[in-house]
Amino acid sequence: MRHRHHWIGFALLNLIVMLALLMPVSISASSPQPKSQEVKTNQNIVLVQDDSAIDTCINEVMYYPKAGNYEWVELSWITPMENPVDIATTRVVRFNTSVSTDDNSVFLPLLVRQEPPPWIDPSDRQASLDYFNQIYRASVGVPIGWTGNHASCDAGVTSTAFREAVRLRINYFRAMAGVPVVVQLSDEYNDKAQQAALMMSVNGQLSHNPPSTWLCYTQGGAEAAGSSNLYLGVYGPSAITGYIQDPGSGNYAVGHRRWILYPQTQWMGTGDIPPTGGYWSSNALWVFDENLWDPRPQTREEYVAWPPPGYVPYQVVFPRWSLSYDDADFSAATVVMSSGGQSIPLTVRPVVYGYGENTLVWEPALSFGSPPPGDIAYAVTVSGVEINSELHDFTYQVVIFDPGPLVGVSAGRHSELLDEPPVSR
Repeated sequence: MRHRHHWIGFALLNLIVMLALLMPVSISASSPQPKSQEVKTNQNIVLVQDDSAIDTCINEVMYYPKAGNYEWVELSWITPMENPVDIATTRVVRFNTSVSTDDNSVFLPLLVRQEPPPWIDPSDRQASLDYFNQIYRASVGVPIGWTGNHASCDAGVTSTAFREAVRLRINYFRAMAGVPVVVQLSDEYNDKAQQAALMMSVNGQLSHNPPSTWLCYTQGGAEAAGSSNLYLGVYGPSAITGYIQDPGSGNYAVGHRRWILYPQTQWMGTGDIPPTGGYWSSNALWVFDENLWDPRPQTREEYVAWPPPGYVPYQVVFPRWSLSYDDADFSAATVVMSSGGQSIPLTVRPVVYGYGENTLVWEPALSFGSPPPGDIAYAVTVSGVEINSELHDFTYQVVIFDPGPLVGVSAGRHSELLDEPPVSR
């Protein structure tokens, strides 16, 4: 029978012991590094008695606890599992061997990790600069390591590091735009997108519905072609930036941008072919995952804009500006921009629905692509947006700044970006 009398004093004593044992001040070079896995209070518990056992479990299970990342929460009675089978929901807790464990139960404080939001705050100039340096720059110049062959219709694979660079570039734009940075690359999507990219490269053209008569045609590649952003002449992380830019007369609705910044998306896939043997380079980015029709998750702002509010490196500011709002009616919306008290002429593009979230696009009469002489702030007001039969206005400020030059960026030869097919709800 479990005895709980005098439990308050027992709990306080045990809490003091736990505070001393569970919270190392720092991590040495030989200690395991944090793993990208959320720690929740409803997880299974594995009780261990020495640091070596903790290190062993941590390497397989959880974040290494370090000062500042955790807070103490409500005390609870817990029962350790002898043989936990799901390490994704298992947490390691060190306990004092002097603590009584009648009936295999022990009174322990639970730890919960304080998770940062799944985006950054670009209103902080330093945060925006740091994120650009740490994430965007990290995705520049990574070797593709392609193993395929055009002549034998072998789509091959690209290196793990290269695919990770593509994922970093995707999530850079999502974090800056204030949408959840949860995009992972699916092996299945990667494989089919790789086949699609080879088909585009070999045939020297783009199609969301390639005919079976195409060279190197595969059913998987055709499936990916209909579910992907497609680029010819650009590949890898540069293609992701190209999709956000969305150049070309047929892409005024910025459909490629809208799919990359679609809040519900959790999985994508990338297929990339380098320019070899006189063939075009190409990219196929699978953007339609099983979460397409899921409820919209929380975003930093209630809308999604590019460029976003806050400090934005000039390298990722393009001639087409946009504001997206789920199910909004932009048919009567207007846009006003100014800088330094001076109004900026602009052109509002026709509203096109069906690409991700409903979006208004405009093109200010400004020159982009060169380093600004200093930070330049632009005030933006979008008015007359109808949401649930009510009119709304949105006002924000974009500050364009120079984070320093990028090294290893090549424009390549002529490129083509295929108009994006709409998806109707």
